[in-house]
Amino acid sequence: MAVFLVLDILLFYIFFESILPPLFILIGVFGSDNRVKASFYLFLYTLTQQCKKTKHRENPKALVTKVVREIFLPALLMTKGMVRSLKMRRILSSKWVTVVLSHPFINYKGVKEQRVDGSSRFRNLNLVRCTLIAEKSVFGKTIHSYSHNKMFMHTMSNKQNKDYNNLPHPWFVTGLTDAEGTFALGFHKSNEYRMGYQITAIYKIAMHKKDYHLLCTIRDFFGVGKITKHGDTTLQYLVRSLADLQVIISHFDKYPLLSEKWGDYKLFKDGIELLKTKAHLNKEGFHKILSIRAALNLGLSDELNLFFPDIKAVNRPLVPNTGVMDPNWIAGLASGDGCFHVSLRNSLTTKTGKAVVLKFHIVQHSRDIELMKSLISTLKCGRIELVLKQSAVYFVVTKFKDIFEKIIPLFDKSYIKGVKESDYKDFKKVAMIIQDKQHLSEAGLSNIKSIKSNMNLNRKV
Repeated sequence: MAVFLVLDILLFYIFFESILPPLFILIGVFGSDNRVKASFYLFLYTLTQQCKKTKHRENPKALVTKVVREIFLPALLMTKGMVRSLKMRRILSSKWVTVVLSHPFINYKGVKEQRVDGSSRFRNLNLVRCTLIAEKSVFGKTIHSYSHNKMFMHTMSNKQNKDYNNLPHPWFVTGLTDAEGTFALGFHKSNEYRMGYQITAIYKIAMHKKDYHLLCTIRDFFGVGKITKHGDTTLQYLVRSLADLQVIISHFDKYPLLSEKWGDYKLFKDGIELLKTKAHLNKEGFHKILSIRAALNLGLSDELNLFFPDIKAVNRPLVPNTGVMDPNWIAGLASGDGCFHVSLRNSLTTKTGKAVVLKFHIVQHSRDIELMKSLISTLKCGRIELVLKQSAVYFVVTKFKDIFEKIIPLFDKSYIKGVKESDYKDFKKVAMIIQDKQHLSEAGLSNIKSIKSNMNLNRKV
């Protein structure tokens, strides 16, 4: 035991002391004019084990590289300060964030610490959380390095930094929800409740992380909710509290959904009424919510079916056929489930040997086939393609005349948003090239190939 203890202590100090030279180099490069004194104090702190590193997820360390009033202080000792600016920097092969604070140095009252990510709402994001030093820069290493880290490294406030001029049209929000939204009643096991389950009402919109800024505009539109990470490539805008959900309900009562999700919304609304009156806390009310959940989305989970086999689903409300489609609703639906596609095919009738084909489509679940047919009557173009293996129905437009005279004018007035906005703009560029007959030349065809190579899944944001 003594041998292992000695080896453990010896190896610890070898590896611990081996990190000091890189730290001294970083201080020398990025430190202030007092870098020598900072290096000396860093050595003293590490020697006496008083230089405590800030705590954050996955055990990366926040590195303090500046001197405050000629005294090197670990970030843990600072008590107040608000972030004035945040910048991403690349040092060697790693990404770091530089934080500058506005802080009255003598005043020790106030919050204990200010964090780099600026908000605890991103609980699922593996981002650095380090305490900051006033009026100086702090370097905090990010935990993972996918290309969208930068967009999270700023203070996220629902009420501040709103761009009211960029808020979407209300019908756009409804259309996007018809495409990507979900109304759910979550059941989570809990011994704190009489029936053994905590019930949570959830409204969410889930999208690829490339559409982070679009989710931000939706959050700013409602003024409630938060954005969280959901898997490796997906983010979701969530609203959970009953008070915040009243904002959601007010919107969809005024701008109703047009797809079969309208039925989910009505059931969801009935469930919220039971939660507000606390009817779910007794057996009868709990079974009512279970019956609603059984008719909602995919129905009861296997676990709930096992424990409550006698529960019967309530009847789903039938979607009213309004026959009216606002252009902004179509833009919202296309921003979620639309696709602007450019393809090149072999051709014997062109000098280049290639034909350029444009295709716009919107996909929905096959249960919404009537809604897709309504798009044909509204836009006066397109056709329906039913793919039973995917339980999907497609509204498809491939005729160039329809694309150029109907689809493009529609989205020039009612804007596509999110990452698909860039796809639409490239799609329009190709359409203009075709309209001018430039696609018949090698130069024009090469230009189209270049545009196509950066569209859809190939686009880097």
